[in-house]
Amino acid sequence: MATSNNNMLLNYVPVYVMLPLGVVSVDNVFEDPDGLKEQLLQLRAAGVDGVMVDVWWGIIEQKGPKQYDWSAYRTLFQLIQECGLKLQAIMSFHQCGGNVGDVVNIPIPQWVLDIGESDSDIFYTNRSGTRNKEYLTIGVDNKPIFHGRTAIEVYSDCMKSFRENMSDAYSEPEELVQQVLSGGWREHIEVAGENALSRYDATAYNQIILNARPQGVNKNGPPKLWMYGVTYLRLSDDLMEQSNFDIFKKFVVKMHADQDYCADPEKYNHAIPPLKRSGPKIPNEVLLEAAKPIPPFPWESETDMKIDG
Repeated sequence: MATSNNNMLLNYVPVYVMLPLGVVSVDNVFEDPDGLKEQLLQLRAAGVDGVMVDVWWGIIEQKGPKQYDWSAYRTLFQLIQECGLKLQAIMSFHQCGGNVGDVVNIPIPQWVLDIGESDSDIFYTNRSGTRNKEYLTIGVDNKPIFHGRTAIEVYSDCMKSFRENMSDAYSEPEELVQQVLSGGWREHIEVAGENALSRYDATAYNQIILNARPQGVNKNGPPKLWMYGVTYLRLSDDLMEQSNFDIFKKFVVKMHADQDYCADPEKYNHAIPPLKRSGPKIPNEVLLEAAKPIPPFPWESETDMKIDG
């Protein structure tokens, strides 16, 4: 049973659920607000902190350069807010589709693909000459070939428009996971993550909880090691099936360290300040040295917050 204790709240790891890739269709339509609202209210009742959604470049700027249409996403974000959930909006400047489990296809804007017809070098190319039209190569980051703008300016303009239009609307395999998390923690980075595949069993959930707090909870304050947040991939009919959702609700409670849902991030030390500007360029040799493999921090053999006892 969840409770509320100030010291235990410092062990609280917020849980986000990734929305379906096509929640806004390729035609820029929010197709099932009533069905999604029902699911969002169930997530809120289960104590879930928020949701994550991709904001597809190929949808919002599909009509032409700087011709943005945020209407469907605004409606979606307002619904999320009405349901009492926090929001992580991911600006996705790549094609949707082609990955395991993906049934949605959203290409990058057609006006960009048209430029690629006359200048195919805007796309990554393999040794056999095959062009990858899922996203732009970094080689055009600073070339003003997109109707007078560089790729960086295209991305920046889109994000500026998002900010202006949404200001009133709103986040061995295990050995690799341990190494990546440990590298972030050593550099004092607030590390967050998501699951790779959708699973609904106690073993999978317990592993996520262990990775979120690899040395367990600290009943007297924040744990030494903990993840800043976890996004669960993803909202689906399978997740909302009663038996699956029942165990998911237990997972959320354990991620929250057996505490009730907490609406104030400052209570669990998760206040989010504005991003700082990028620092100066880092020499390649410094990056290579920093990227050398390092041993992970010690991990307990199992989590002390198991959902199955």
